[in-house]
Formats: sequence, structure tokens, C-alpha cells
Amino acid sequence: MSLARIIQNGYLSNLEAGLLDRLLPLLRRIELRSKTVVQRMGAPITHVLFPCSGAISLTTSAGGASIQCAVIGREGILGGWIANESVRSPYHAIVRIEGFGLELPMAEFCRATATSHELRGQVARENYLQMAAMSQIVACHAKHSTEQRMCRWLLEYEDRNSDRPIVIKQEEFADMLGVQRTTVTLLVGRLQGVGAVEWRRGRLRILHRDVVQSRACACCRSRSLLTAGLPDQNAAGLTSSSFTATVPPNFSVTSSPVIQHGV
Repeated sequence: MSLARIIQNGYLSNLEAGLLDRLLPLLRRIELRSKTVVQRMGAPITHVLFPCSGAISLTTSAGGASIQCAVIGREGILGGWIANESVRSPYHAIVRIEGFGLELPMAEFCRATATSHELRGQVARENYLQMAAMSQIVACHAKHSTEQRMCRWLLEYEDRNSDRPIVIKQEEFADMLGVQRTTVTLLVGRLQGVGAVEWRRGRLRILHRDVVQSRACACCRSRSLLTAGLPDQNAAGLTSSSFTATVPPNFSVTSSPVIQHGV
């Protein structure tokens, strides 16, 4: 399998060739199946994950509900905001759009970070983007309508994988938005009424992006605006990115996941 087929993650493909060559033999491919829990809030982070396709929802608990605070796809990294083997996950991370990713043991990530100024810079960069994105989401929840916020999340998911449905129930979406299920039913019904989305058996697809975009707030563009002033900004975008070095002969792409399943 060519490296262009394997490395479809912006965080990894932004690394210099020498560092990437060191990390490649340590990476393992895993399948990201719908509703798979890849990290549990409060649990030790044993691996960092580089999604190559699909989308992962990060949620936090508030009043018994799971409020969504971020979406991670092929542009980023899960669990790599701090290179520390004793760190515990501040989020509940669940797969909303199927795909695959490459995982790296946290111990190896810590060793690589300790010896690489470049990787430490990447960690700092991702921390900045995550903190800024979280701040934007706080403002969004305070100022924008439920319909605007719902459409923003739909666009964020589609940006990361437009050819696969978002797997989510209305109850879960309501929790993520911090509203009643009846509110989600009403708002989705409006979008379905104008042919903008299709939602069947817990699988949602955007049929007309322009309609959804016209009803969303501008917060979904915050990441691209933030990266405009950063070096190597192309790696932070959501366009498919690949690296073209030669794959080491011992690089494994087995798909035996060690992640937890179920909600």
C-alpha cells in the first residue's frame, strides 16, 4: 500500500520527512466504526489517534447531558494536546462518521516529543487551535440560535467526510446541543421540508449544503481564520493531504483495534 493511501492526516503529513519516517513503524491502523468510544472522560490516554477519514465528536458532561464541544477529523489529532503519559481524557470521544485512523502509543509520542523541537511545536500549535476553538464554541452557545448551532455542527461533520452519513440519534443530537429532543425534531423537520437533509434510522446526510450553510452561524469557519496567521497553515485545512515518501517495509497497517466499543 502506498504512503499516499496511508497518510491522509494533516497533522502527520505536516511533519518533516525524517520525523515521519521515525514514527511510521510505530503507527497502527485502526477502523473507526460508528458509535465506537475511542476515549472516555477521566480515563488514561494510552494512545494518540490521527484520524485519516471519518469524524469524532468530543463531548463533556453538564447536568447529565453530553454537550458537544469539538469535532476532530483528518486535520488533527486526538489525545495529543499534551505529551504526558499520566494525563487523563477531559472528553468523551465517540465516532460519528465511520473511517479509519492511525494510532501511536502515548509513551512513544512522549519520547518523540521530548527529542523533537518540531513535534513540540506541533503540540503547541494544536493546543492553540483547540483552546481558540473552544472559546469560539462558548460564545456560539451564548449568542446563536439552536438552528444556527445545529447547522454549524452539521457542516463541521460534512467538511470532514461528505460521502458518509452522520450516525446520530435525535436524542443524542439534542443532548449535544443542550436542548429538548422536540426542538431537534422541529428543526430537522424544517430542513427536510426544504430538501436540505435526509435523516433515516439515525443516519443523517446533507443533500443541499448551500441551504444548511445559509442557516448556520459563521463559527464553522473559525479554524480556517485562526490558521491563516500560523506557519504551515495548509496542514490545518480540511482538504485531503498526503505525504509522498517511501513506506518502510516493516510498516504495519493491521486493523486490530484496542479501542472500546459501545456507548
